[in-house]
Amino acid sequence: MNELTCKICRRRRPVYKRITSGELLCRHCLYSSVVKQIRKAVNYYTIVHRGERALFIARPDRPLESAFALQLLSRAVHDLDVEISVICYSSFIDCQKFTWLLEDLGIKAKVFEVWIPRDTAYTNLCFVELIKLAEAIAHYLAYKYNFNTVLTPLCRDELTLLSLLGLLKVSKSVFSESLPVKLGDGIRIARPFFYVISMDVLYLTYTSHSVARYINAIQPFIPRLDNVESALARHSKDILWTSTELMYSSAKSVEMLQSYIVGSAKRCRYCLAHSDAEVCDYCSHLQNLIEETLRVLNRQH
Repeated sequence: MNELTCKICRRRRPVYKRITSGELLCRHCLYSSVVKQIRKAVNYYTIVHRGERALFIARPDRPLESAFALQLLSRAVHDLDVEISVICYSSFIDCQKFTWLLEDLGIKAKVFEVWIPRDTAYTNLCFVELIKLAEAIAHYLAYKYNFNTVLTPLCRDELTLLSLLGLLKVSKSVFSESLPVKLGDGIRIARPFFYVISMDVLYLTYTSHSVARYINAIQPFIPRLDNVESALARHSKDILWTSTELMYSSAKSVEMLQSYIVGSAKRCRYCLAHSDAEVCDYCSHLQNLIEETLRVLNRQH
């Protein structure tokens, strides 16, 4: 019996089976495939232009994956001369160690450390609130320091769950988080991993020798799940992995549904989500925390 070989290169031994396609891939080809998926999203949704400045969010709930995702993104846009800086929330992540990890991954990027004041809202953030808070502060920094775009490493399966969550909550604000790009104030908040499955990034992250040294050193923040998020999370495996067509519906169908759900001229002035008011329901709840953080940033800079 012939030894199995990678589906793409036909030379190397496969080490990974893609849950979405069943393909057996070597690590090298999986890495290259993810880079191509990022490049596809960057080009199709005009996520960044040549020579622009981008602010990349290190997700508090996935710091190690964020670091490796930045390496993948940097490889995907290496010929576009994009200047990428990183925003690291030091109230959630050890930013010094995170910076060392970036260096070990060969990433040269300026790191903005931001401290979010501790209060009751800080300790009880749900998943959507964590995204909103991170992007609201990043949006402010992008506007203040002339960045063109804010990049959040949310993957396709996470974005699909956010779209379902938005439908279940009948929330334009939540549904907007599933969009590839949010626009406002001349700033784009975008998801360059729009076509990438989180499982692929997880495998690449935790098989990286550079990352392995930091697994115990950099701990993720674990957001709480509200009742609807919790129910959706419990059934996400059945919803997504048994029906991958849901994640990869035709772009036209997805855009038609999104236009129908979020048909609104108003955008939240903090997170740029579609909203019926100037401030979306989530950012309204977080407004004191956001404003206090921005006041601290203004005093520091």
